[in-house]
Amino acid sequence: ATTIHNSEEIIIGDKLLKEGKYTMFTIPGEKEWIIIINADTTLHGSFGYSSSKDVLRFKIKSEKSDLFTEAFTISFAELTNKGSGFLRLAWENIVVKIPLKSPVDDRVMSEINTRLITNKEQNTELYYQAANYYYTTGRDLKLAAAWAAAAEKADKENFDYPNLLQKILADQKDYKEALAAAKRAIVLGEKKKMTNAVTALKKRVAEWEGK
Repeated sequence: ATTIHNSEEIIIGDKLLKEGKYTMFTIPGEKEWIIIINADTTLHGSFGYSSSKDVLRFKIKSEKSDLFTEAFTISFAELTNKGSGFLRLAWENIVVKIPLKSPVDDRVMSEINTRLITNKEQNTELYYQAANYYYTTGRDLKLAAAWAAAAEKADKENFDYPNLLQKILADQKDYKEALAAAKRAIVLGEKKKMTNAVTALKKRVAEWEGK
């Protein structure tokens, strides 16, 4: 039987599934499929299946597809940097997309909101981590830049802080400030003999100076 193994809890459909290994079954319908997550991973096909061991059961609407899938196929699709996507089931011209989401993003955003926005905690490493998370997940870059700048202001000897700031500013197309941050990062990188990082930054600086 088809098994799924999640190393941490996830949200599948709209249900929370704890870390573990499970068997997945479906009951196809004309307009929607029933998705079953079962605790018994010893089964061969559906022989010996018992609904008493179901962990989750929910319905997902099926979709028509212009693409023909000859063999029943399970794949991941539309994965995002916020920890979401779909478990995609496809057969012939039918597609079923089961939403997947890691609850980690919600927790991280809640902690950032509580500690930095609500409580206005002044913590250098927290400024940097929050700025980096906002940057890598495509959130408010203006706020990310402010946090990265606050981290650099608190510790002017840490290469990571101006290096992150120049990336964020460049994405905002603020090349003047990005250039200044990159040059500060180069000075720190040269002190610490970070040859590869410095070379990459100097290349970026040359490109921006040529604009």
